[in-house]
Amino acid sequence: MKRNHTKIRVGILIAATSLCLIVSGGVLLSQEITAGNTTGDPNAKPERQFRTVDYWPLVQEDPRFKITGMTYDRRFAMNGTGEFLDVVFYVDNLTSNKLNLIGFVMTFWESNAVDEKERTYIPFTDWRHRDYDREKNIIHFMHVSPNPIDPNLVWDYKDPDFFENARINARKQNSVIGNQRPTNDLLPPMWKYVEYARYNPDKGLPFSVYGEVGPTDDKKLETNYVDPTEEEKKTKVFKNIDTHTYTLEYNRRQTIYRTFHFSKFRADYKFFNRLALLIMDQDKVKVWDEQKGRELKPGEERVDPIVFKHIYKIKKNMRNN
Repeated sequence: MKRNHTKIRVGILIAATSLCLIVSGGVLLSQEITAGNTTGDPNAKPERQFRTVDYWPLVQEDPRFKITGMTYDRRFAMNGTGEFLDVVFYVDNLTSNKLNLIGFVMTFWESNAVDEKERTYIPFTDWRHRDYDREKNIIHFMHVSPNPIDPNLVWDYKDPDFFENARINARKQNSVIGNQRPTNDLLPPMWKYVEYARYNPDKGLPFSVYGEVGPTDDKKLETNYVDPTEEEKKTKVFKNIDTHTYTLEYNRRQTIYRTFHFSKFRADYKFFNRLALLIMDQDKVKVWDEQKGRELKPGEERVDPIVFKHIYKIKKNMRNN
């Protein structure tokens, strides 16, 4: 009898704890959502809501060119404020003609939605065959070359995916581990960044892959590198190192594409573990823009400006990953 009373008391305690977590999590979640914005410009807002039904999840390739030699390197920033991921790959032209393209290189730190600390206290139950939290991908940090993409332009609090991520954050902040735990920023999932790039090709980097006729000497190099000022050279404090995000080297039938991704030191610091490479065709972008403003004609198919899309896992053993 005493044992039954103990079981009842434990059951009541678990139920009461769960109720408190649900209520407090709901309050915290409402605070997150009614804030109405994520990080960045408070006046920025998305032009459209990107949905999974519009996203093509498979790899895309173009028979006119080939991506080879994808390599990564990690180095400390000279000013001691963070680290860089240096990415290098080659775009080989498989035709004799010059190709005019647009590139996006997105590097990010991604994980599933499992709260590993909470799982040490409350293990996943054996009778559940699917752990949905392990199937949910969360972006903790994102860097895009050539220019950053404000998450406020990708989603807002009215987006169902924003609500879902806010719910996950609220659950982590208010769990059995402790209330008001610090969590990561709310960032859109990777596929939403891809869809944003599709609708905003002007945010990418226009580049060419020469054919049989190579570039002239004045067009062999393209970069946004900023030379240090005399004061920076004197004080050894470099303020613009994170603004250098790309360098392109043009050759006959090949372009060497280099990008540089800065990760600032922060709480719960992790380095990049994923890379998304998008390449668009400039001619198809023009057709895409023209089709967006009207209804398709009978028998006409909508043109996809993205001709190459790959998601790479950075397998190299890097510290803090």
